[in-house]
Amino acid sequence: MIDESRPDFLEFPKSKKSWFFRLYYEYIYFYFFSKKLKPDLWLSLHDISPNVSAKKRMVYCHNPSPFYCISIKESFLSPSFLFFNFFYKYLYKFNIKKNTLVIVQQNWMREEFRKIFKLEKILVAHPGKICFDIIKNENLKKKSKKIQFFYPSLPRVFKNFEVICDAFSNLPQHIKNDSELILTISPGENRYSKYLYKKYFNNSEIKFVGRKNYEEMYVLYREVDYVLFPSKLETWGLPITEAKKLNKKLFVSDLQYAKETVGTYNKVIFLNPNDSIHWEEKIIEAYNNEIKFEDFESKKVEFPYTNNWKDFWQYIINQI
Repeated sequence: MIDESRPDFLEFPKSKKSWFFRLYYEYIYFYFFSKKLKPDLWLSLHDISPNVSAKKRMVYCHNPSPFYCISIKESFLSPSFLFFNFFYKYLYKFNIKKNTLVIVQQNWMREEFRKIFKLEKILVAHPGKICFDIIKNENLKKKSKKIQFFYPSLPRVFKNFEVICDAFSNLPQHIKNDSELILTISPGENRYSKYLYKKYFNNSEIKFVGRKNYEEMYVLYREVDYVLFPSKLETWGLPITEAKKLNKKLFVSDLQYAKETVGTYNKVIFLNPNDSIHWEEKIIEAYNNEIKFEDFESKKVEFPYTNNWKDFWQYIINQI
């Protein structure tokens, strides 16, 4: 137990400076620190199972990169993601069986951890409810007369911007004139964003608006007609939940993570993340007001499982 003379929070700023410091703290410093601290529970919130001494040890794993098949092109556009893709499986594996409990965000990750690491005690912890009520009782008017499609995301290679950019590039001209695709990236962010901008900047229907703050994102969500989410890899997919919160029409990847994130919803269609023609066809249907959405309900997640932070922490406390 920590005595009252000690601070409630201890910071280790060097851990963010480099992976050398990060691994030093996780595997060396924290061992001796935990010996002095004598904690009832050591909960690591960022993937790695540290070398510590504690009555109970738990790790929260949320990086899905080891479960992605990265292409040569993607490796060139994002060398850091290649590193995570190759090495993170080994970082996960080290010490993982010493944990009392492993925590993941979705059931598909639990199945992968069971298969790869031969684990049994894995908690699926869905995030709690999204609070997205910045402006109450507002009367937001749509500024553009065009049909607006919105993909809120950072420029990461697995986010799969090309499939929707290609779809928009190949639309009939009259639909291009009356539609726009809004992307929250700018050309100078990284190698991938530069590549996207160079490839698509001549397409006037594709808007690179850059990163937005919380309030600006809320306004964009309210104004747009459709939210797109073609990402190939997520442990959750927060924009899907945010769009649901505002009752938006959704086009999302036909993948396990997306279906689990969608949950129960009646304004969604699932599309092949590798088929730009499929996305193009549905965009045309949306333009012609002919789209037919699914009344979708995802499969129930087996126990142990929590779907809000209150139940999550209660479950954790009960394990101590």
